[in-house]
Amino acid sequence: MVDKDFWKIILGMSYFGAKNHIEAKKYFQQVVHNKTYKAQAERLLFAADVDALTHVNRVEINRLYEQLQQAKNLNTYTPAVALFFNKIAKLYEDKGNIIASNISFFPFYYLNDDEMDNFLWKDIKSKLGSYWLTSSKYKFNKPEAITTYKTLLNTKSKTNFEKFLLSLFKVSPTDYLHELEGTRFLIDGELEKAIASFKKIKKPSDFYSEAYRAELFSAAINEYFDTDFYKQSDKFYENYSELFTNNLSKNTSTNREYYSDNKLKLSRVLLRLQQLGEANPANAADYYYMLGNAYYNMSEVGWFSNTFNYVGNDSRNWFKDYSNYVDEQIKANLTPALVQANKFYKKALELSGSKEVKARTVYMLAKTNYNISHIRIPNTYGYRIETSGAHSAYFSVLSTTYADTDFQKEVIKECSWYRVYLGL
Repeated sequence: MVDKDFWKIILGMSYFGAKNHIEAKKYFQQVVHNKTYKAQAERLLFAADVDALTHVNRVEINRLYEQLQQAKNLNTYTPAVALFFNKIAKLYEDKGNIIASNISFFPFYYLNDDEMDNFLWKDIKSKLGSYWLTSSKYKFNKPEAITTYKTLLNTKSKTNFEKFLLSLFKVSPTDYLHELEGTRFLIDGELEKAIASFKKIKKPSDFYSEAYRAELFSAAINEYFDTDFYKQSDKFYENYSELFTNNLSKNTSTNREYYSDNKLKLSRVLLRLQQLGEANPANAADYYYMLGNAYYNMSEVGWFSNTFNYVGNDSRNWFKDYSNYVDEQIKANLTPALVQANKFYKKALELSGSKEVKARTVYMLAKTNYNISHIRIPNTYGYRIETSGAHSAYFSVLSTTYADTDFQKEVIKECSWYRVYLGL
């Protein structure tokens, strides 16, 4: 005897494969009351509706979410759950809402099959294997990502699915927005707006600590070695220690590289230095030098990248655009933070001030505008390094205008790139 319902499923699948969802569903609906094929038919009908989604249709997404939530043949079946959330994540990503996309994708990413068999919706939050909204946060501080997330958050008549997504936060979704916005303003140098955003956070301890690292305002010739930054930096901020109250004590036993700066207090110090630079010409070069250092240190290439980018030095390659394992030119990508650093260093050079401080500033401008080529030496496994562009131009200034400074002598001793430039 021919099993007609079986062949109806096969025929429906052929239409499904051809993306003809309407015809596919006709055949699946014909067998949904067959006890033998009921579960498969329900899942295939659901899959056809999910696959048919081409954009973020809030009403249809919510309907499918509620169907998934209520139907045991769906919510205990791993592929159905994965299909729905992966598809919604992709639709959000295509729309530019990468925060909602990540929320949609990751709740189920770490669930094992045995956990999914006994899936309880109320337990999703406790089962999360990793808090993705922290570990991947460097992707979310782009203006467009913040804008689209803000639109979702400010939607007055949220669907049950949207409410569910926001319920997965381990922090206040609104606080999360203010922290992201504040950090964006901080990166872009809009300090008063940054302060206003950070002040709106109701529970700041969810995001940062009580103090900030004053060494952000210093600079170093050497970087990325197994030596504490404080020990090899110029400790320049100590010349103005009265300005850096509420800072993390240099004697505090903690991993300073990963310390979460209090961004509200940090923003206020940055703003104060700018105000002093405008009001006090005699020391303005020093203030702007420290401002440049702070933005350089918090940038993608700086020692303390976690403040702006939420990841430490061990993970900086997540947001860098080059590999150290190929022959190529490594050129500065003047990200917004480095644009700010560049701006303040140039201001420091324009003003009267100590020649030693200006020598330091020139060197930091060379670092900010790095342009390095690794060139293979023929018939060997070795390389030689060349600097060019603004990098070389600032080295030229350092080696001529500031040749008589103590700092220039220190750079010769400590910086191999500078020695290569000088032909030493």
